[in-house]
Amino acid sequence: MDEQGSSRDGARPLLSRRSVALGAAWSVPVILLATAAPAAAASGVAPVIGARLVADKQPANQFGQKAMDFVMTLTNTGNAAGSVQVLSVTSSATTGSTVGVPTTVTVPAGDKVDVSFSYIYTGNAGTATYTVSYRTDGGPVQVVQVKA
Repeated sequence: MDEQGSSRDGARPLLSRRSVALGAAWSVPVILLATAAPAAAASGVAPVIGARLVADKQPANQFGQKAMDFVMTLTNTGNAAGSVQVLSVTSSATTGSTVGVPTTVTVPAGDKVDVSFSYIYTGNAGTATYTVSYRTDGGPVQVVQVKA
């Protein structure tokens, strides 16, 4: 039987299976759009975060380890807060390890945040280029460099 229900006199169907299937098919996209739109509307404008890196070389300790201390200033010129992940530090001249990285900070809209970390190494770095990798709101990896 293709029809569901009937009128009181039994002569005319109230609802066909085809009508039920079409109604269900059209209701799914409407529900998905209704739930997706508020999330997109609430997200606001993406943050615009710039990074400035300052390095300060420390003398060797009693074990011959040296440190390059960094302060990375993150400036958000957008009108929405942003989450920044500082991922890694590399050197063009030495192999070392980092202290304080990886780390994640939130930069409020229209504000600045300083992030401090160190790169520990042995040997002679001479003049090295240090590269710091970071990511804003899960976006692509970006880099900032300083020669020290």
